[in-house]
Amino acid sequence: MKELSLIETLSNAFGVSGYEDEVKDIIYKELENYELEIIKDNLGSIIFKSKGMEQDTKKILITAHIDEVGFITERITPDGLIKFLPIGGWFEQTLLSQRVIIKNNKGDKLNGMILSIPKHFLTDDKKHKPLGIADMFIDIGATSRAEVEDDFQITPGCPIVPDSTFTQLSENRFMGKALDDRLGVAILIQILKEFSELPHKYDIYGAFTVQEEVGARGATTVANLIKPDIALILEAAPSDDIPGIPSSPLQGVLGNGCQIRLYDPTMLVNPKLAKSIINIAEEENIEYQIAVRRSGGTDGKQIHISNYGVPTIVLGVPSRSIHSHNSIADINDYYSTLKLAINFINQINDDFIESL
Repeated sequence: MKELSLIETLSNAFGVSGYEDEVKDIIYKELENYELEIIKDNLGSIIFKSKGMEQDTKKILITAHIDEVGFITERITPDGLIKFLPIGGWFEQTLLSQRVIIKNNKGDKLNGMILSIPKHFLTDDKKHKPLGIADMFIDIGATSRAEVEDDFQITPGCPIVPDSTFTQLSENRFMGKALDDRLGVAILIQILKEFSELPHKYDIYGAFTVQEEVGARGATTVANLIKPDIALILEAAPSDDIPGIPSSPLQGVLGNGCQIRLYDPTMLVNPKLAKSIINIAEEENIEYQIAVRRSGGTDGKQIHISNYGVPTIVLGVPSRSIHSHNSIADINDYYSTLKLAINFINQINDDFIESL
């Protein structure tokens, strides 16, 4: 499938927050033959504008963040091990013995592994306690600080991502790193291709935002730059269909369709906007599931309170184990999210925007 190939390419790309250039290169290549105006902010986000037919038209903003969770080199120990800090939210117990890729000062990618004091050398009271990142190191095979800095060209500040290769698990399901939010990125690319070739009423701004994982920073600058009338956020949503999660009924099940997020601690969706998109899903027979979340946040956190306020909603592709070395998703949920987003954009009109 062409879409799966795009997701694979995006997933494998190096793009921790602040170092998203590889992902940008893929986006530029995918959209280079389409009639889209390119706009940039000063933080690193890129926006592709598809011009609408109306003059002095409303502005529709669609965002997907291109950064992923990762790490940054903090310092080098005298014996050549690398201390590191997290970029974005990590569940630290998933890290030990995992492989990573470090981009050095020349832009070369080097391999390493996360380690800590082995169990054999821990006291009995520490053996069964979780270790934090402060107790971990990255080993790249060096034997001294001088070797790391002079030969490997790694110094404090070098970015680090998980070393994980995209893998198709079954006909519909696949595994890879950074599905949060390369799934949203792939959907936004498809949306821009679609609307660049079809007449549409309003100006559509497809924004590929940076630094979402460290506070939705790209969304802040993009919203201030575009000043949209309505916004749609495309995300990879954490699934809750794993035994032991106390959710009933479940709100993020792989294979059950697009997740429509109505609430998280950073944003409460306009009820009219929520009702409208749910009605569209039902009228078009698009599979969907409703999410009201106790934690988390998206680019919508900053966009909906920008300027004079922007009606904003989040559509997500449920994904297992996001913010780790590997996540799992279902291609049918990808298609449901893509279809719902396109139908929603097509049905936006002046009266609807004014009613919000």
